[in-house]
Amino acid sequence: MNQKSSLIHRIGYFITLVTISLFPIFFLPFTSEFYDFNKQTLLVVSTAVLLVLLAVSFILDKQVRITRHPFGLPFLAVIASWILSTFLRTPNYTDALLEPGQTGSIVALVLFFSAAINFIHSKKDLDRIVNGLVISFSFLSLLALLWGSGLLAKIIPVPFMQNSVWTPLGNSFNLVVLLGIMAPFMIVQIIREKGNSLKTLLMSVALFLAVIASGLQIYRLFSANSQFRPVFLSQNTSWSIALEALKVSPLIGTGPSTYLSDFTRFRPISYNLSDNWAIRFSNASNYY
Repeated sequence: MNQKSSLIHRIGYFITLVTISLFPIFFLPFTSEFYDFNKQTLLVVSTAVLLVLLAVSFILDKQVRITRHPFGLPFLAVIASWILSTFLRTPNYTDALLEPGQTGSIVALVLFFSAAINFIHSKKDLDRIVNGLVISFSFLSLLALLWGSGLLAKIIPVPFMQNSVWTPLGNSFNLVVLLGIMAPFMIVQIIREKGNSLKTLLMSVALFLAVIASGLQIYRLFSANSQFRPVFLSQNTSWSIALEALKVSPLIGTGPSTYLSDFTRFRPISYNLSDNWAIRFSNASNYY
């Protein structure tokens, strides 16, 4: 690897580090949708830049050298299934490709991962990314605690922040889920350190913040008199809709971004007798 190619790789690593660290807390309050759309835009732009940098490094090195990973074939199969389902089944390509969490997001995530691992060359590089992600989630936890107290919502005169469960994720339930995923990860990191190092202390503080913030958010969301309690489609109804959709198209489904129409077409008659009969759901209670 020559000097110019080495510089390209360091730039690619820096973009990877910044994107991963910034992604959980990134939002823009001057767009029509503050959170998911902007996070997807950050992901797509970062992915495009990484792919360009990777191509430039190939040209400078005069060889194509790609870091292989065990998820290569499974990820390729996932992308292929989403793309096939999009162009063969989805009636609205624009929604499927641009709506957050749909085909565009899945393809961008896989490409980002595949490109990013080519810029990570040492355990030290990987540790920086882990630390950046932990710091980002610690910041999310701290924001959840500050807003959960109700004081900052009164001090800051910004309308969209006047909410005791506000979070840069845009959805407090997502925060609980992500902190719940990060907590075991941080526990493993603490155990692996096997010592009273500064990193162990910081991980412990981050874990403490995550647990307290999760508990506060869960209380805010699910307490008896909560006005923020989320409404989920029942598992039985979700499975019934999924099975009916599989009968129509067992191999590639009904396509991304079509759940709302599937809900309208395939919901069982018993749903009309439930407490949520007037609500139309755009997502199942179980993503898979």
